[in-house]
Amino acid sequence: MPMRSQLVLRRFDDFESLNQKLAGAIALLSKTTKSGLSLALTGGKTVGRLYETLRANHRDAGWERVDFFWSDERLVPIEHLESNVRQAKDLWLSSLKVPCKRIHVPNGEAMDPQRAAEAYEGTLRQYLGPDLSLGCALLSLGEDGHIASLFPGHPATRENSRLVVPVLDSPKPPFRRITMTLAMLNRAAVVYLVAVGAEKAAALRDTLEGSLNLMRCPAQGLQFGNSKIVVWADQHAAAQLS
Repeated sequence: MPMRSQLVLRRFDDFESLNQKLAGAIALLSKTTKSGLSLALTGGKTVGRLYETLRANHRDAGWERVDFFWSDERLVPIEHLESNVRQAKDLWLSSLKVPCKRIHVPNGEAMDPQRAAEAYEGTLRQYLGPDLSLGCALLSLGEDGHIASLFPGHPATRENSRLVVPVLDSPKPPFRRITMTLAMLNRAAVVYLVAVGAEKAAALRDTLEGSLNLMRCPAQGLQFGNSKIVVWADQHAAAQLS
């Protein structure tokens, strides 16, 4: 099954060019979304550099009107180096004048992952309104085709009703996590999917051109929602695309 017609592929010669343009695109969304932007963040080295660029170059983009969420979080204390929330706060959010009530943090210290997932789904339902739609979901493509904490072979990839689910056995540590499902991510108005580096080339080819198999490549599931999908890829990640 081909990807939807709403797919836009943006290729860049190098990561820095991609990074600057993506930061500008996110800042523009913040400035131009009249009712205020709801933005789901993610973790990883690539977005860490993006957060630094947003902090340095786009301080006055109306961030005080943005509601920040996380597509997934590792169940660790917020001060832990593996916390997605800590990464975003340390590299970017701590520099912004955003009211605390607009930063919707998952409870990474919850002892019960199921309750943590249920609580964060409750947060989404409380703040996103009846349509439960994010303005933008920022996602990074994994080498194995995972997005957020939706990993190949994991039953969470098949979930089509719940918005947030626990992951107890992530293939890489930390093993306990919570993640937005495809049912939630596909409600976003726009998904920015980032793929950087030669190690992502096979996964990006499978995501955009491979035979449909969500249990092999969860990122393929982004084609089933109402989102506009913008793929941001450097030349190395895009090298295997036809």
